[in-house]
Amino acid sequence: MDSLKSFWDAVVAFGDAIGSVALIPLLIGLAFHLLGMFLRAVAWRNIIAAALPGREVRAKPVIGALFAGIGLNGIVPARGGDILKLFLVHTRVPGSTYPMLISSLVPETLFNTIMALLLLLWAWQLGVLPSVPELPGISAFELSLAAQYPEATGILIILVVAALAATAIIQRPRLERVWNDLADGLRIFRDPRRYLRTVVTYQAAAWTTRVVSAWFFLDAFGIDASVRNALIVVMVQGISSALPFTPGGLGPKQALLVVLFSGDAPSSTVLAFSVGMEVVLIAFQFVIGLLAAASMLKGFRIREALSEARRQRRDAESGAQP
Repeated sequence: MDSLKSFWDAVVAFGDAIGSVALIPLLIGLAFHLLGMFLRAVAWRNIIAAALPGREVRAKPVIGALFAGIGLNGIVPARGGDILKLFLVHTRVPGSTYPMLISSLVPETLFNTIMALLLLLWAWQLGVLPSVPELPGISAFELSLAAQYPEATGILIILVVAALAATAIIQRPRLERVWNDLADGLRIFRDPRRYLRTVVTYQAAAWTTRVVSAWFFLDAFGIDASVRNALIVVMVQGISSALPFTPGGLGPKQALLVVLFSGDAPSSTVLAFSVGMEVVLIAFQFVIGLLAAASMLKGFRIREALSEARRQRRDAESGAQP
């Protein structure tokens, strides 16, 4: 409830400050955000291309699928948009399988995870990041719940791992084929130079656009637009994305930003910025994602898709037979 209250307070503050938002910096921030989405999509396309040697993997369907997935993630918790983007790529990229596409997300997120950890370390060294004992008091549900109940969190993790291990033992014959598909999704790791050239380069550029976008959003809302503050915004976005219990991370982001920017701007200004940026980004991504999904699903026949899914399942089961 505290997380919802933080979000509602931010909505009220945004409504009071909406008239003072600078339009030009806001539009520039959106343009850099869109560029970052495009660069992420190109990197993922290159990972899928490496997983399917000898096959042509066009960039357009992968870009459209990622745009659609990001758009849905903004309004659905638990990253429901990832299911949509996997489905869209599977139906548009010949030879792709769901296990391969799922495992392709590992090299796609590896660099992002490293960057997020580096940002957390940087924020901790600066002394702007709340310590673990302070987390339950900042109204950030994703963070405070685990900090409040560490024993329950540990037990839950152990149970999930045990269930996964039991499933792997029981379903071992069928999982052998799935394992091969999973390995294909990680194929790009076999060529480190290709991974650095075709994935990390684009992802590093995408991170740069995220920082620049945050800089312009800060400027649009009248908060000190510095590299430090832009990096803090990107760090908070990364934390909320990694623990997505609310649509777009709304609520926890506002609580965290108020704490981190407490000495840089009034709480009302920070609240207006945090919810304003998120609402604008969610609406922008949703429109872009809706257009992308509509374009990709044009002429799509669900009956044909179901038939193809059944055929692939039969092939997988027959291939798993000893």
